[in-house]
Amino acid sequence: MPKNALVRLIYAVADDPLLWDTFLTKLAKSVHAETAGLLTQDKAGRWARGAATLGVDPASLKAYEEYFVSRNPWLPRHKVLTGNVITGEQILSNRELLKTEFYNDFLKPNHWLHTCSVVTNANESTFTSVFALRPPRDGAFSSDEIDLCWYLAPHLKTATRLRQRIVDLEATLDRLLVGEIDTKTLVKLGLTPAETRVAGALFKGDSVEMYAKEAGISVNTARWHVKQVYAKTGVKRQTELVQMLLKHRRQAA
Repeated sequence: MPKNALVRLIYAVADDPLLWDTFLTKLAKSVHAETAGLLTQDKAGRWARGAATLGVDPASLKAYEEYFVSRNPWLPRHKVLTGNVITGEQILSNRELLKTEFYNDFLKPNHWLHTCSVVTNANESTFTSVFALRPPRDGAFSSDEIDLCWYLAPHLKTATRLRQRIVDLEATLDRLLVGEIDTKTLVKLGLTPAETRVAGALFKGDSVEMYAKEAGISVNTARWHVKQVYAKTGVKRQTELVQMLLKHRRQAA
C-alpha cells in the first residue's frame, strides 16, 4: 500500500477509532506480517490493555494483559520515546529471548518471534505503541519495512495527540451540558467526603490548585485526594474521570 495512503488512514483513525482495524490490516500487509495491534502498557510490566488487534486470539491477549506483560523481557530494556521505532532484536538477542518463559509459554505457542513497534505516546509510567509480529519462518523485519515504520511514526504521534484533543473537547462539552455531577453518583464509587468534593471540582473543570484554594487546604493535600480518587476509579487523568462520571450518570438515569 502506498505510504501516503497509510498516512491518510492514520489521520482518519484520529477522527474515527473504529478504523483502527482497517489501518492495522493495511499496515500488517505492508510489512508482511499477519499480526498487528495497538497496545498501552505500564513500563514496569504491571498491566497492559490492547485497544485494537489483528491476528491475536482473545485468550492470548487476555493472557498477556493479565500475566505475560510482567514476564516480557523487552520491557525493562525498552528505551521508550514517543515516535521511536524499535525491533525486538534491537532490545534483546533472539538467543537470549528463546531462553525466557515469555518466549516459550507465550510467543512460541502463537508462532511469533520477530516484532517491530512504533511508540505513539509515552509518559512517566505508561506508553502506547503500534506493533507488528511475525513467525520465525518469515525472518526479521527488513530495513525497508523498518524505514516505513519510521516514515509513519511522526504521523502516528501527531494523530494520537489530535485524538486526545478530540476526546478532551468531547468530555468538556458533555460536562458543560450536564453542569454539576450529583453527589449520589460519587458516593456510589466509594469515595470519602473529601474525595467526593475534589472529584466534583475536577468534574467542573477546576484545577487542583483552584480547588485547594477554594477548600482552604494545601495543594499537596488536594493532590493526595486526587491521587486517591484516580486509584479508586481506575482513571489516570482529569478528562478520563469526567468521562467515567458521565457514563455512571447516564447508567443511573
